[in-house]
Amino acid sequence: MLHCGRYERIGIRHRASQTLYLSGLIDTINNRNPRYRKLQVALCSSIIQDLLERHELATAPMKTAGSKRPATKEPAGAHNPKRRKTSPEHTASEKPLENSGSYGKITKALGRKTLGLVSLRYGPYCSPTPASFIRIGSSCAPSLQPKPPRVQKLKAKYQTHEYFTLMLGPPLGDGATGIVHPAALEIQVKDDRGMISTLKRNDLVVKLAFEEEQKTRMQHEFTVYAHLAKKNVTGVPIVHGLFNDPDSGTLALLMDNVGQNLREREEERTGEKFPKQVSTTKEERRAFVAVMKSIHKAGIKHMDIRADNLVIHPATGKVAIIDFDRAKFPAENMGFYDVEMECLKDLLHGRFTPDSYW
Repeated sequence: MLHCGRYERIGIRHRASQTLYLSGLIDTINNRNPRYRKLQVALCSSIIQDLLERHELATAPMKTAGSKRPATKEPAGAHNPKRRKTSPEHTASEKPLENSGSYGKITKALGRKTLGLVSLRYGPYCSPTPASFIRIGSSCAPSLQPKPPRVQKLKAKYQTHEYFTLMLGPPLGDGATGIVHPAALEIQVKDDRGMISTLKRNDLVVKLAFEEEQKTRMQHEFTVYAHLAKKNVTGVPIVHGLFNDPDSGTLALLMDNVGQNLREREEERTGEKFPKQVSTTKEERRAFVAVMKSIHKAGIKHMDIRADNLVIHPATGKVAIIDFDRAKFPAENMGFYDVEMECLKDLLHGRFTPDSYW
């Protein structure tokens, strides 16, 4: 199997003719007929069937022209197919990374890195080599404002302390802008004495955009986040940069995981799928309204207020508003924010009526 993280080819060797047959290019995300999971089940079934047939041939008695004599018994496992040994690194990487290092130190170090190596490791996905993502947008972290580190030119070679690695987990969801994955970060930092330390975070998310329309939306969303960061707006995700994979053209937006959206929380509370209304506390309502006021004060209109885009962190209780791919800038808004604020308040009070605010 030849795999690059998203696309793959399956090779099958015909032993009688010593011929290798390769499949067409398989899109692991968009493949529909058959779907990728069904294809993998068929592949695993073929491997098991091949193993059983070879085992039957290997254990069958040898036939001779004269008297029959049983085949010499071979040591157990002599005919078992060879398996690639799993390195300790691969085994450890499937376990969630524990946070190590201060938040500020990691944020500062991450904002200065130009290269990120991104791998998939969940379910049937296991990237043999990571994809290289190059920074094309500076960090929007508040601690790095108003002058975030400039995007550095790409180099031919990088040492281990000059890039960061991301291990992506199963998708959290997908939408018009792309697919969102949880991400575990590992980054090495070199101090003034030349000592290298490893820092880790497991509370990040990466949004990947593959199609041209998704990329356009993501670039616009990053521009909005950068604008909000310059205006010192809180209550929105901290974005650590926009990155591009030069091989596939995929864009990646790296940001903090700010928690669970109100729709998901309501589903857990009531057991109802896709609840029409959500419930919030008085403190939560005040916090969301305060965030929206600061966004409007910065001259941004969100344009997509719904329960999926209102988030509360389960551990800290902090609220955030996410997904600014449809947001509009000051020149387009002309200061009319009352309708959007009314939409937010109706949603928080359980009287939300979709498609009646725009």
